Amino acid sequence: MVIPRLLRVFLKLIGSIATGLLFFVVNIILLWNFSGIRHKVTIEDGATTPVFQVVVMDSGKAQLFLLKEDLDDYLKTHSEYSFLIPDGQDQVVQDQIVASYNAKFGIHGGKGYPTFKRQALDATHQYIELYMHGDPHDDLFWYEATDKTIEPKYFMVFGAFHLLFMLALAIGMTAVECWAAVGVFRRKKAPAVVSAT
Repeated sequence: MVIPRLLRVFLKLIGSIATGLLFFVVNIILLWNFSGIRHKVTIEDGATTPVFQVVVMDSGKAQLFLLKEDLDDYLKTHSEYSFLIPDGQDQVVQDQIVASYNAKFGIHGGKGYPTFKRQALDATHQYIELYMHGDPHDDLFWYEATDKTIEPKYFMVFGAFHLLFMLALAIGMTAVECWAAVGVFRRKKAPAVVSAT
């Protein structure tokens, strides 16, 4: 019958597409997490880094700084600052650092969006991850904070080039995996040749 044969072809096509998509998604996840294309760079003591971003609390308001020179200038004239983010105010601080970014960089065409995560290490220490999304690439900066000091730990830069390279690599890996899977499937399906004696 014609319909069952067309149905078999259709189901085989759907299965092939689903398998290829599964390979591609798994490859992207593996490359994203384990390839080293995205990786934290350890900051040595006193080293200058291409990424520097810090949140400063002053009079209950959060300020975002993306340049160490700007932070140093600010601290010279503001003595009531703190690098510790108050407990229970994460959303307020989030809104304030977005407003701070827009006030400083939005007027110059900045299109980034800052977010942060805070982890209390003890009563006087916090571990802070500051993520600047898309200005023009993604920058991450991790540091430990006390009331008056910060200790930079790691940074990471991830841009459009990294993403395109990762996608191209995942497509290549998927093509090889699909080719290998088809080869295995055809070998299993091929009838055994029995030689007459």
